[in-house]
Amino acid sequence: MTDTQASEQTAAKKPTAVEKRKDKKPKSTGREGLITVIAIAKEYKLTPREARAILRAEKVKKPSGGWAYDPKDAALKRVREILKGEKK
Repeated sequence: MTDTQASEQTAAKKPTAVEKRKDKKPKSTGREGLITVIAIAKEYKLTPREARAILRAEKVKKPSGGWAYDPKDAALKRVREILKGEKK
């Protein structure tokens, strides 16, 4: 096999950038079904940054999966109450 034939074979095997993107599935954040602080902040016309700062000032512990809560979680109710009170 010559160098030209070898380089042609390796070039044929390499996927293009478009093919690489097609193969990848969208990343799952594991936050499906959760309510984020971003969504809650929008409800109260706050920026997500302001909402997180308020929660930190109130000593609310950040959940392990980020600032997102299960709709059934009691902590979500507390977060809403804190942010609602800050809206005034």
